[in-house]
Amino acid sequence: MRSQTTLNLVTFTTSALLMASAHAVLWTPAEITTTIWLDAEDASTLTEDTGGVAQWNDKSGNGFDVTQGSADRRPDLLTGGWSNGNDSLNLTQYNGAAQTRKDTLGRNVTNDGIIGNAYTLFVVVDAQSLDNEEWIHTGRTTTGKENRTQINNNGVKVRSDGSNGGSGNGAYVAGEQILQFTLDATLSEVRRNGVQITGNSGTFVPAALTGDFTINGRNSVDGHAGMTGELGEFIYLAYNPDQTTRELIEGYLAWKWGLQATLDIAHPYKNAAPQTGGSPADLDNDGDVDDADFGIAFAAFTGPGGVSNSPADLDNDGDVDDADFGIAFAAFTGPGGAAATVPEPTSLVLLLAAGGLLVTRRRR
Repeated sequence: MRSQTTLNLVTFTTSALLMASAHAVLWTPAEITTTIWLDAEDASTLTEDTGGVAQWNDKSGNGFDVTQGSADRRPDLLTGGWSNGNDSLNLTQYNGAAQTRKDTLGRNVTNDGIIGNAYTLFVVVDAQSLDNEEWIHTGRTTTGKENRTQINNNGVKVRSDGSNGGSGNGAYVAGEQILQFTLDATLSEVRRNGVQITGNSGTFVPAALTGDFTINGRNSVDGHAGMTGELGEFIYLAYNPDQTTRELIEGYLAWKWGLQATLDIAHPYKNAAPQTGGSPADLDNDGDVDDADFGIAFAAFTGPGGVSNSPADLDNDGDVDDADFGIAFAAFTGPGGAAATVPEPTSLVLLLAAGGLLVTRRRR
């Protein structure tokens, strides 16, 4: 009898795990409003010509593609160049002239109508700094300011020139990472892999962008002051996102580019990539929290102090235990329900009883 019960449980949980894999829909920035979204891993957005990448198409839906007309200024596409096998763009110096000429792309945004009370840039980069400038992006405004994001051996910061505010100076770290630069009235900051490394310094006054919007460098003619390294993804928002949206973008980028281990242990997407809609307890992503989700959770059960990187670790404390089941029970809907509602008391009692029975049998 015990063997049959165990067999049924294994069959049930295996089916649930397979269903989770088949039905998972990962969250992407297509779910939010982006201004410019460039993705080197999406080959359909890249046009190569003599010398390298001549055009990088915008995925935001705005059509804000960036280009490079000079063959000797085009970045190379590194197929499988990222540590997890993703493609990236290689940004190199020109004839050894650091700070002078580097690979770059850009567009004239004068007629694009890009304006906001703030802006936030997420970039996935492999920083290989060689000098003290190294700007990954520059935008000019109708008030004559330059908004700059820098990644160099003097530090990492975002600023608007002419004492127009920005962030403090965060420590430079070489290698693959996610950087977030935000220019906002008095909330400017820089984050690395989701953790703030420097906060506000001064007051930023926004204005519409005009002229050259540069990917790498101070201008897209010769790439002056551009960085040396690799660029995987570039997401520009003409606003400062709320915490939920920021964490979704961080989780999306981290799991896509193999950087999830760099996220803080308390990050909501430390153990699993973000998925579209519903509750985190909807482990099979079918729009409800039901017995199939509990099957996945039971299969991952470790008890307090265990070690787990399962998405069933809902409180992100490194194990799957009673606390995680408490979160899941609170989100229970039953088949066909809308995720994130609280179960009726009778259903909750039955689930608790079933949970205790199954966990007891697993421990025997």
